[in-house]
Amino acid sequence: MDEGRSSQLWDHTASLMAFLVNLKRTKRSQKLARPSEFHPHLRAAEGGLDIASTEGRTKFREAFAGGKRRTYKASDMKTATETQRTQR
Repeated sequence: MDEGRSSQLWDHTASLMAFLVNLKRTKRSQKLARPSEFHPHLRAAEGGLDIASTEGRTKFREAFAGGKRRTYKASDMKTATETQRTQR
C-alpha cells in the first residue's frame, strides 16, 4: 500500500517536473521531457533521469537555471508582513 501511495505522489511530481522542463525549453528542436524520466518508480524500466546523481542534478540545473548554481539564504525571503504590505 505504501508503494502505491508513493507511486501516486510521484506521478504528480514527475508530471510537474516534466511540465517545467518543457516550459523552459529554449529551442523547439529540443527533446520534450516525459514524466517517466523523473519518476523514480519507473526509472529502472525506462532509464529515466536520476536527480540524486551529480549528472542528473547538472541536467536539472541546465533545464531550469541555465546551468548556474543558485544559493538562497533565509534573509532573501520576504516575511509574511512584507508580502502583505506589497499586496495592498
